[in-house]
Amino acid sequence: MTDNPFLKFARLTEDPFWPQIEARDIIRDEETVATALSIIFKRASDKFGEEKVRALFAPYGRALNNMDRTSRKNAGLIWKLYSMDKPSVSGLARQLAGTGEDCEDEFEAWRKQIHRALNDKDALRIVSDDSMTYLGYSILPGSLIQSFEDPRFTGEMWEEYKSRLAKGES
Repeated sequence: MTDNPFLKFARLTEDPFWPQIEARDIIRDEETVATALSIIFKRASDKFGEEKVRALFAPYGRALNNMDRTSRKNAGLIWKLYSMDKPSVSGLARQLAGTGEDCEDEFEAWRKQIHRALNDKDALRIVSDDSMTYLGYSILPGSLIQSFEDPRFTGEMWEEYKSRLAKGES
């Protein structure tokens, strides 16, 4: 007889709620499964850290490799850059370098890292996808997909957008 994973979880957590849930309740459709997994992943990541949780999920999917980690870090830098009132590579580098004896060396290292991040196509894709998901428009400059509520979306940008659409560019 195979062990019911919900009963096993209930025994491990001493949670009386879980034995009442059947797999058919969670696995109704892809959206429900995705929601349940994202909640579990988020809560477990908050408690144990993303690396450990990804290792736990590894038998069911690919874990992050070094290139993925770098792209995610670069995406974080790009988010920080374009979240500034006036995005400036040097301004962000100064902010990240802080103050201290080695601040000039750190400033230069951060500036180079930000430039590398801006050239990382995977990081740019992550930022574009996430900003579209969470904000409804791309935060990247020169992006054709922006919201009309975005204060940076001027009449001139609208005209450029229409002309690109007319030419068949996306």
